[in-house]
Amino acid sequence: MNPRANVLLGIQAATEYLKAQGIYIKSRRDIFASVKVISSYITQKGIAIDAEKTRRHYERVLRNDIRDFYNQEIEVGEYIDAMIGNIENQFTRAWHEGAENVGFMEDISAHLQPVMEYIAEEENYILDLGQQILDAAAAGDPVQQFYSRAELWSNRYNEIVNEAEIYFGKLIGARLIWQLGATEEHCATCAALDGIVALAEEWERLGLHPQGAPNDKLECGGWRCDCSLFETTDPLTEGGIPSV
Repeated sequence: MNPRANVLLGIQAATEYLKAQGIYIKSRRDIFASVKVISSYITQKGIAIDAEKTRRHYERVLRNDIRDFYNQEIEVGEYIDAMIGNIENQFTRAWHEGAENVGFMEDISAHLQPVMEYIAEEENYILDLGQQILDAAAAGDPVQQFYSRAELWSNRYNEIVNEAEIYFGKLIGARLIWQLGATEEHCATCAALDGIVALAEEWERLGLHPQGAPNDKLECGGWRCDCSLFETTDPLTEGGIPSV
């Protein structure tokens, strides 16, 4: 079956499901509204599987490049090019994902400056990490010590998604809900923000973002934070965002 047929069948099935719930599709506006409702429900239930798969893939790619450089299977120039490519590809993808998550339907080409700044900032660390890898290899120290760094770097994928949701959410007046991640223990700040619904511009005004290490707004510092902000249609939290 071709992709177009799959899409049509999916739309038909979704339409029938929505009718069964008393929601009738009469216009394109209704379709977009329904998609946002379903998407919000899915993410709030923790079914955002593709994003986590992408982060894990990013981590694996970083680990592979670190290992290959440590083992002298790639030269310095190849290491630098690979790391630059990884960062640019994944950060750009995360920026687009965040825009889509909040339902920003316009062309985002005029809104790439923020993510370009994030990319430039991240690329500043490539040479320092490369030198540390070379020093470790020369000293016979294990390469595994750098795998935790790959995990921290890959977690920036989720950070960029969240930053994009705030950025694009402000443009369209979106509501965002803070949700805890899968870590077993949460810091007091993240725990207090769990379930809070506020406008994207309010999260931005208070400087409250998941991740963003070093993040002085979070008790955990954002280093291994896997909390997220999701677009939601839930009512705004009475009293606004609490003081944390």
